[in-house]
Amino acid sequence: MLTKPVLIMKKLLIILLGIVLFTDTIAQNTLDKAGLDAAAPAATAYSLRLLSSSYTGAAIQVRRSSDNATQDIGFTVAGNLDEAALLAFAAGGDVFVSTWYDQSGNARNMEKADVNYQPQIAFAGTFKYIGTKVAIDFHENKGLVYNGSLSLNSISTVIRSEFSFWPGYHCILDGSPRIGGILTHSGTGFYQDATQVAVWRNGISKIVTESLSPVNEGMVLSYTSQNYNLNSVFIGNYDAGGDGGSILETEAIAFASLNTNGQRQALECNQGGYYSIITSCNTAIYGNPSTTDIATCIGSTATSLTVDAGGLNLTYQWYSNSTATITGGVSVSGANSSSFLPPTTSANTTYYYVEVSGDAGPMVTSNVSGAITVETSPTVSISPASATIHSGDSITLSASGASTYMWGG
Repeated sequence: MLTKPVLIMKKLLIILLGIVLFTDTIAQNTLDKAGLDAAAPAATAYSLRLLSSSYTGAAIQVRRSSDNATQDIGFTVAGNLDEAALLAFAAGGDVFVSTWYDQSGNARNMEKADVNYQPQIAFAGTFKYIGTKVAIDFHENKGLVYNGSLSLNSISTVIRSEFSFWPGYHCILDGSPRIGGILTHSGTGFYQDATQVAVWRNGISKIVTESLSPVNEGMVLSYTSQNYNLNSVFIGNYDAGGDGGSILETEAIAFASLNTNGQRQALECNQGGYYSIITSCNTAIYGNPSTTDIATCIGSTATSLTVDAGGLNLTYQWYSNSTATITGGVSVSGANSSSFLPPTTSANTTYYYVEVSGDAGPMVTSNVSGAITVETSPTVSISPASATIHSGDSITLSASGASTYMWGG
């Protein structure tokens, strides 16, 4: 028989194991397959393709209309939706999406229990597409919802209408309270119940009230919302009800923080490439290295220099220069990312800049950084080094080797 202390320890171990397993389950996934790194963690990530090499779950759970059976549908080795498994499950019938799994690692799955409002993905054993990729059809007031608190700021989606207009209101990704992600009924733009901060269609900036035509072709649609604390989010119909939901959608990714322009463009270019949508992917620099002069000591850690760039499949090369120019520099071996830590191994004054290249071109060069001055650590001496004095006596101390002094006792 187990003693009381042993039973208590056993329960504690079970609780701790549960905490570890739960923590592992909700670990943040980097959306590397969507062109992003760990600096852009997603709040929610819904897609019919694999977005993260860390994600091991399915894309969707589907329901077959003939017998209401359900099944998870995952991905092929290449990271595409497993269409063969979906077709086999459909068996020539209609299939609806009951759950759209969140690949961000935050377990914010979109669901719809009411079979009357579940969006459709198979029609008598056939699919609808955005480009050459399978899409989910939200037409006729279909939708999915996640109930839970979160904040959304930057949103990027892949959509297509089957008409020259939106045949009904449609949440590309919106929430309660509203954040500006609803397309307007019978129009070609956003419904202005909550004004967007910024809008991009296929990587091109648009006025928030502007038409997004043509809408009956695949589109990468991104927007920046007013950053609200939400208690639920929707795709398709709004407010989790039976109104709204009208077009095809295959991807919706959102971030709690405002993405940099470089992060936004990297995601849009990746989406455009995957879904065969022509997207503005010219290489561009949005944020240059700091021009502030910095002084540091040999062997200390310098302040990193960073560049915010956008484009398709970017590569970086940093250069050092003895003068404040972007010509005639020497390439720094191994300095091939968007951030660079200047070396502090020898005393000198150096300037840095970076060249950024992308598949869509052109190669662009940043401005030159401020002066990075590495100084030899001074040798400071105090004279006399030691002394013995009696109460009431005084002594004069002198110091040398530094530029400024502060005495204390």
